Amino acid sequence: MATKKTTTAKAKTTTAKSTTAKTATPKDITKKDSTKKTATPKSTTAKTATPKTTSTKKTTTAKTSTPKTTSAKTTTAKSTTTKTTTSKVASAKTTTAKATSAKTTKKSTTTAKKATTKTISKTVKADIKIYQLKITLKCVRPPIWRRVLVKSNTTFDQLHFIIQRSMDWGGFHLYGWEVKGREYTGQNTIFAELGFFEEEEAKDTDHEFDEKEIGAIIGDKEKTKFIYIYDFGDNWEHEILVEEILPVDPKIKKYPVCITGKRAAPPDDCGGSWGYQTLLEILKDPEHPEYEEYMDWLEEDFDPEYCNLEEINIRLKAIDL
Repeated sequence: MATKKTTTAKAKTTTAKSTTAKTATPKDITKKDSTKKTATPKSTTAKTATPKTTSTKKTTTAKTSTPKTTSAKTTTAKSTTTKTTTSKVASAKTTTAKATSAKTTKKSTTTAKKATTKTISKTVKADIKIYQLKITLKCVRPPIWRRVLVKSNTTFDQLHFIIQRSMDWGGFHLYGWEVKGREYTGQNTIFAELGFFEEEEAKDTDHEFDEKEIGAIIGDKEKTKFIYIYDFGDNWEHEILVEEILPVDPKIKKYPVCITGKRAAPPDDCGGSWGYQTLLEILKDPEHPEYEEYMDWLEEDFDPEYCNLEEINIRLKAIDL
């Protein structure tokens, strides 16, 4: 019995030792593990530090190299900009020089043209004469007339308008000329169409006469006469007398000019010289049986003695010559 107990006690003691040993083993393992675990972080830190160092160096290198490159590029850009600016300045100078040259050329050309124009103008003015014309309506008493100054380069077509405005005709009818025993009109082709004469005869009467200058017909001959006919129904004949040939007057800004005149021209369509004489007799007698009829036909007051030079010259200035 005693032996068994001893054995049992030994066994328990051995078991306890084993247990203690077993217990110690985990502790040692824990210590080892702890040591290893602690070491591992250090190692990890070291590893981590290495990349940081590497990263820092690389970054620093990169930062350092970048400014250098940028600086070089900036310098190149500045150089290019300077060249471009220099080029632009040179271009601007060249353009300015060209512009100046062009202006100088234009001025020279303009000056030359002005000089030429003045010379031509002087020559033309020297060639131009002024005709003092007395325009008298024929077959009417008391006489109706205008004294007008016109240039020698006035065409017969322009003279037609001058006479119309001077006499204050309405301009509703055809007209023509009798010069040196020959009849001229600018409307002969119209007359041919209306049956006044054959077309071949119209061609022979020179329907382009209106474009001729009166100086080509009159020349230097004072006292020359020719006839202007207005309205082939009423047949108003105007005798045109070249009273004088004068130089251009610098005081007169624009020709033609009416310098004097007498009485108003008859109303259009009053029946020619005979009809006009009848009209004058009726207007003198308000008791005449046809007085009211004639007054209604006139549509406005008519004064046969009226002649206003200012109004005549306003009408003349309005002619586009």
